[in-house]
Amino acid sequence: MLIKVNNKFPTISDNSYIAPSSSIIGDVILNTFSSIWFGAVVRADNGSIRIGERTNIQDNSVIHSDDDATIGNNVTIGHGVICHAKNIMDNCLLGNGSILNEGVIVGEFS
Repeated sequence: MLIKVNNKFPTISDNSYIAPSSSIIGDVILNTFSSIWFGAVVRADNGSIRIGERTNIQDNSVIHSDDDATIGNNVTIGHGVICHAKNIMDNCLLGNGSILNEGVIVGEFS
C-alpha cells in the first residue's frame, strides 16, 4: 500500500516489487530491482528514506527515521528488523530481528 503523508507520495521504480500487505508511507524512493515484502513498513513521515538498487526489506520489518535516511545498494534487511538508522551503506546484511536505534550508521560490507 502506498500512502501520501505531508504532501509526499512514495516513488517506486518500475522494476521493483512491493508485496500487497506492505506499507510504504511518505517521502520514500525505492530504486531498481529492490523489494519490500509482506507486512513490512517503510515510513518517511519526518524525513526522506532513499532505498538503493537490488535491496530487499523482508517480511514484517519496520524502517523509520526522524531525519533523512539512506539504505544503500545490495542491502538485505532480514525478517522482523526494526531500523531507525541514519545510513546503511552498500552490501550490508541486517540479520533477522535486529534493532538499530536512531542515528546509527552501518558501514559497507557489514
